[in-house]
Amino acid sequence: MIGVEDVLPTLLELCLIPEDKHPEHLPFSGTSFSGSLKDRRFSDDRDIFRLASGGPGTPGGAGQGNPVVADGVSYRKLHTILRNGKYKFHHLPGGEFRLYDMEKDPAEQNDLSSKYPERTKAMAQHCRAQWEDIAARNRTFQMRQLRINNADRPDKAWKIPVLQPLHLEGDMNMHAWLGGVKGFRSPGDRVDYAVEVQKPLTVSIVAKGKGFDQCAPIDLLVDGISVEVISRSADRILFGSVDLPAGTTPLSLGVPADAKAGSGVGEVISVTLHLEK
Repeated sequence: MIGVEDVLPTLLELCLIPEDKHPEHLPFSGTSFSGSLKDRRFSDDRDIFRLASGGPGTPGGAGQGNPVVADGVSYRKLHTILRNGKYKFHHLPGGEFRLYDMEKDPAEQNDLSSKYPERTKAMAQHCRAQWEDIAARNRTFQMRQLRINNADRPDKAWKIPVLQPLHLEGDMNMHAWLGGVKGFRSPGDRVDYAVEVQKPLTVSIVAKGKGFDQCAPIDLLVDGISVEVISRSADRILFGSVDLPAGTTPLSLGVPADAKAGSGVGEVISVTLHLEK
């Protein structure tokens, strides 16, 4: 089996580039397939993990009448795939399993999960482990973090990708392309992000949206510490100064556990960091 992640390791090997000369890169998840080029009978027994590219349980595909995945870390909601040898395993949203023999059944019409329960169980465990490893390194979906390495930019402001949260807690929802993150009506409702900076910065943070006068009060937590609210209106919340150290810092917008529930839903459409120093 060959995947797109195998191309770069293969080129590096064929070009005889030693490991200490490899370009700076996240750890390779692929392996060189130069053995396949030298011997057509070459094969390796390894897992190839994929997140389905469309349909329910994918970052961008809702399917008919199905909600877009809003929580990238909630594995049960995802459609993940694992290929090992001739077998292909599917973990479907809701926790259902499918197993197919791709040599005999390339169209994936004959589910073998009940016929081979032990193989299905083993591949399910391996598939989950692959996902957990990716999620632990914050590499689940593209642009999950805001990265700031250009503090000298002219406008000195950066927007968090609000529609790509790390996690939603409570009665929260969102659409993958339209509007913002909705909820904030009940205590415990929360959306989590992360900000990565190259060097320490001091910023103020502004959340814009609608319904802030109807929902429960929204607080900002930076690395678990509440940030002062300077002003609050129906469509804008200005928070005080925040010191961001070099590295990655968690950032959350949420309703405190002891807050009074709101009469309506609030929607956060944008979150902007403004450089102070």
